[in-house]
Amino acid sequence: MIQRIQSIFLLLASLMLGLVFFFPLAVLVNENETFTFWYRGLYGNLHENIVLLEHSTPLAILYLLILMLCIFSIFLFKLRPVQMKLCIANIILIIIALGLTALYLFVIYSDHHAQIHFKIFSAFPILSLVFIVLAYKGIKKDEALVKSVDRIR
Repeated sequence: MIQRIQSIFLLLASLMLGLVFFFPLAVLVNENETFTFWYRGLYGNLHENIVLLEHSTPLAILYLLILMLCIFSIFLFKLRPVQMKLCIANIILIIIALGLTALYLFVIYSDHHAQIHFKIFSAFPILSLVFIVLAYKGIKKDEALVKSVDRIR
């Protein structure tokens, strides 16, 4: 299972997606305040307390779904066609999550008139997308190899 390069790529993608849950994606700064955007919403200081100002529950659910599908697809190494379909579904879901993140940041930017400073952790979903694409190519290559061996028999 873990000897295959695509399993390692899926594991790295899962790790990158898992780190999104522990680190902020962006910091928004305007004249008066500093806000922090996490996967679950926008946080700001209110009377010296950190408070959730705006929820982004669909984004949180989407990132959790992507992470679960990615981990689940690691263990489907014997079912390569299903694993390929899960990789395609993950690619589509990550693109949707990136678009939803951009939408949330644009709305927050326009509401609070703040400058957006992306953290390095905002690149982790993009890196996981790259790893999932590489895993898909590896799975596809394995499937082509198995089909070519079946033709010889």
